[in-house]
Amino acid sequence: MTKLVHAWGDVTGVNGKRSEPHTELRPAIFENQPNPRCESSRKEAPMSKFYVQCGPIQVILQADSAEQAALSALDKTLQCHLWIYDDADLSDTDRQDHLMLEALLHLDPTVRVSEQGFNRTDALMFGTPDLIHDWHRLMVGMSRLFQAAGLLPRSMAAVASGNPPASLPFKRMPK
Repeated sequence: MTKLVHAWGDVTGVNGKRSEPHTELRPAIFENQPNPRCESSRKEAPMSKFYVQCGPIQVILQADSAEQAALSALDKTLQCHLWIYDDADLSDTDRQDHLMLEALLHLDPTVRVSEQGFNRTDALMFGTPDLIHDWHRLMVGMSRLFQAAGLLPRSMAAVASGNPPASLPFKRMPK
């Protein structure tokens, strides 16, 4: 008698009799090992919860890393300044200077990130100017990507909100 196992680990029967539908049968020695061909065995690791604070900002969010959490918190904060990327009269340097001045006026010089709570002495610290510089580079890169792809100029605020441009340069084809 051979014990057969579903690719996802459930016992299907003895002597080849299957009680459930299956995609692949494997010997029982592989019962606790994931099958890379089976969708259910490819599970993403859960993201960590981070407590992020910088001046008046205090948010709890999930991210892959502490730096990503810090950048995500600043992204939420800087959304109201996306208009500077739609102003053709401003250079990239002017835009970055604007963001830095806003940060000096309203934020702390560091972003504190912890997985255990706010106001922790063991929190990781990231420089606010460095994170703003990274965020600015991301926005400039997105703008250039749209231009290089030949897409219509679009408001960065519309991109951030997920709203499509008002008119498309081509007719939509039926499916």
